[in-house]
Formats: sequence, structure tokens, C-alpha cells
Amino acid sequence: MIPTQLNVHVLAEKGRKFLQLRWTDPSIGQVRKRSAKTVNRREAERAAAKLEKELRAGCAPDAIKWDEFRQRHEAEARRGLAKRTCDAYDVAFDHLERVLKPRFLRDLTPANLSKFVTELAAEKSERTKKTRSHQTVAMNCRHIKAALRWAYSLGLLTFTPKVTPPKLSNDTMKGRAITAEEYERMLSVQSGRKDAATWQRFITGLWWSGLRLSEAFRLSWDPDVELQAVLRPDGRAFLKFGAGSQKAKRAELWPCAPEFALFLAETPEAERTGAVFELPVETAEAAGRKVSAIGSKAGVLVGPGKTASAHDLRRSFGTRWSKRVMPAVLQRLMRHKSIQTSLRFYVWHDADEMAGQLWDAYKASQDAHKSPISGPTKQIRQQAIDVTHC
Repeated sequence: MIPTQLNVHVLAEKGRKFLQLRWTDPSIGQVRKRSAKTVNRREAERAAAKLEKELRAGCAPDAIKWDEFRQRHEAEARRGLAKRTCDAYDVAFDHLERVLKPRFLRDLTPANLSKFVTELAAEKSERTKKTRSHQTVAMNCRHIKAALRWAYSLGLLTFTPKVTPPKLSNDTMKGRAITAEEYERMLSVQSGRKDAATWQRFITGLWWSGLRLSEAFRLSWDPDVELQAVLRPDGRAFLKFGAGSQKAKRAELWPCAPEFALFLAETPEAERTGAVFELPVETAEAAGRKVSAIGSKAGVLVGPGKTASAHDLRRSFGTRWSKRVMPAVLQRLMRHKSIQTSLRFYVWHDADEMAGQLWDAYKASQDAHKSPISGPTKQIRQQAIDVTHC
């Protein structure tokens, strides 16, 4: 029960346009504040009295029950969102309920949310028996944070609790680009199996297209679908995204690499119906597990204890094309939202390749210097050599 001695005070804060209402939340022992939304002290005092009465009666906005909030979030906040985004919210909320068991929305305090992040990161997945990756924990945190911001915008919370995900490196990828030899090895280990041709074709498609796993699984020849492969008479290929499949809620046409266009053209025109990749599994996740199993069987390691996955084939595609096109083109080819992603992960060259280029340039300059030179130019070069040997 809320103590009757709870008091809400009015104060002016430097840098704030409106007067502020401040009180100590007895449920967590923390000071809370909210804007009075007025510069008139008398109006602010009336707002403070009203809030104080609500708090003492236990009917303040943030006294809403967690179950009620979840139902309202599903009905209101998720309207128009993609199914995958809605499913991600459900997963994050399920994790939150399992770890914290909140009764009220206000139970999601900074301290409790910190506990949630810590325990979620330490838990082992029932399927893999491994702890969750930082990226998975961070994704759940982002969805919970977005939900809490939405609650605050409607006045269901008097402040937005902080949800701090684990820190991630901005400069490293979870895997690596696999080599052409490793790709060939993944194809060869399927030889002789009943479904060899199906999975070899899928792996080849990932290698040449740079498609994300979920995109490759959904890719279809048919029009009016979420993701369609469009092959024009001139041989060029495009990916046509329907408005319902995009976060931006607009239809878009993205170019495909020439190798993937040639790959698509191998399918006879009469057979260009239904899914581009006919796979004997029902979900993209199952297809991803199969590709990872093939990478494991081929012995392709992309990190400590991690074998090649479908996304590593996409990384290989991005790495190859980063050496052929400018970053802006690479961004379109990889369908990155930000060009910074393309710059951070793919605009680089292997150290060995760069070293080779440096040595080639050095040898060329040495050959050029063998011609007879005299006068000031010879003196300047000698000074440069002297400096180099210092």
C-alpha cells in the first residue's frame, strides 16, 4: 500500500522550460520527476496535488499491471509492424517474464532490468546448450527499451527506465568471409547424398547472391509476394521487395550481382514458378542449421568453436565486391541501411594482398630509380635514403 506521507513537490530546474514535479517512489526508494507542463506555479501546485492523490490511492499511470500493459502493447504499439518484429517483441517479453516475473509495469526498475540483462546473458540456450551471444541479448534489450519508451510517451510510466545491453565491438564480425576453397569444400561434402543437389544449389545461391538466410528462404519467382526474383530479358536480375516485407513499409527494387543473375538464368523459363530454392525444410532457421551442419562437416572454422554458416557466405560475397565497387554501390548491393555498415565491415583488403601491392609499388619505384640521375634529384634521393636508415 502507498504510504499516506508521500508528498509531491514543485521545483524549478535550470535548463528546463517547465516546472517539475518531484517525489520519492516508496516502492523502489528512488526520486522521480515529471514535467508539470506549465510555468505557472499555481497550476503546477494543482498538478502536484492531483498526482499526489493518485499516487497515494495507488492509481497512478505506472500502477498498470504488466499483463494489461502487454495486451495493450500488442493491440496498439504493434499495429502495422512486420510479423517478425512482433515475434521479436513476444520473445523479449517472454524472457522478461521468466526472469523478473513482473506484476506491475513499474516493477521494471533500472535495478531489475540490470538483473534481467545479466541473467539473460548468463543463461544457456535449451537448443544449443551455449550461453546467448551478446548480439542476441542486445536485440532483446532494444525491443524492451522501445516498449518502455512507448509506455512513457502515453503516460503509462513517469520515467523511462534505462536498459543497458552488453557492449559490443563495432569493428568485428561474429564470423568471417570464407575462402573459395572452403566454399568448394562445403559443396563437396554433400556429394553422394540423397538431397545433395538441393543443398549444393542453395549454398551456391548464397555464395553468388549475398542474400540473408531469411531472404533466400522467402525468395520466389511469383509476383505479388514478399520477395520476388525478377529476371529481365537483357539478363539483369533484381530483388523486388513488397511493402509488407520492409520495415520502411514501401516496395523497393534492388540490383543483383551479375553472377547471381547468371545463376538464376540457369532455371528454364517454364520452371520459374514458386520458391527459387525448393528446400526440404519448413523454416529458415532449419535451413540455417543445415548449412551450419554442412560447414561443420567440411571443417570450415570461422571463429573459436564456430563453423561456417549461411551468413558467412554473405560475408564472402560482401568482401569480394568491396574490392570491385565503391562503398555507395556496395551499400546498395548488400542492402545495408547505413553506409557506415558497409564501410566498417567490408571496405578493407586482406593484409597479405595489401602487402603484395606495397611490394609491387616498391619494386616498380626501385626499377625506375635505376636510370642515371645526377644533380639535385640525386642529392634529394640520397637524403631520403639516409633518413630511412636512421
